[in-house]
Amino acid sequence: MQDVKNINGSHANGLPSVPFDGYIAELHAGERVQTAEQVRNSDRMSEEMGGLRQSMEEVLIVVARNTGKLFRLNDRWDKNGLPPFRT
Repeated sequence: MQDVKNINGSHANGLPSVPFDGYIAELHAGERVQTAEQVRNSDRMSEEMGGLRQSMEEVLIVVARNTGKLFRLNDRWDKNGLPPFRT
């Protein structure tokens, strides 16, 4: 078992990055340790998800606008019948 005085830190609330090679940490049940490549992949996926979220918001705005236009058009037709020419 590791001698407690040789542990560089206990990080129950996380650690943004390991400060140096050979860093000794006290780990806790349920925590995950990732390789540098896994961190890069996670960061890349987070960026992609942010981009997808923005794209979805833009699509939903367009859908909402078109739904409003269709509602007004249908309402007008319900009240006045089919227009004699295309508008």
